[in-house]
Amino acid sequence: MPDRARKVNTESAARINRTIVLNIVRESKIIARRDIVKLTELRASTVTNIIRDLMKQKLVRVRGKGDSTNKGGRKPIFLEMNKEYGYVMGVDVNPTHLRAIATDVVRFVGAL
Repeated sequence: MPDRARKVNTESAARINRTIVLNIVRESKIIARRDIVKLTELRASTVTNIIRDLMKQKLVRVRGKGDSTNKGGRKPIFLEMNKEYGYVMGVDVNPTHLRAIATDVVRFVGAL
């Protein structure tokens, strides 16, 4: 496979994996990295790198720590979407009506 094609495939896979992880965090409300690994079947290092990038962009933040299992081990670190990241507004302008909607990155805010 030519280097250029390999690079495009790698970049495409990285974008797809990032989107999958971001959607899981958004839909789950609160989730630990290890649960993301189980759901996506991605490597733990891949999920960690994606989460690190999402945290740098302030899209995802730490919510808190959970309890260790009765077997011991690390306490899970729970993640959530950063509700204050930003808002999106959509406007439909028509000759007969005007519709608008506003939403944050997590949930519906309301129709205007």
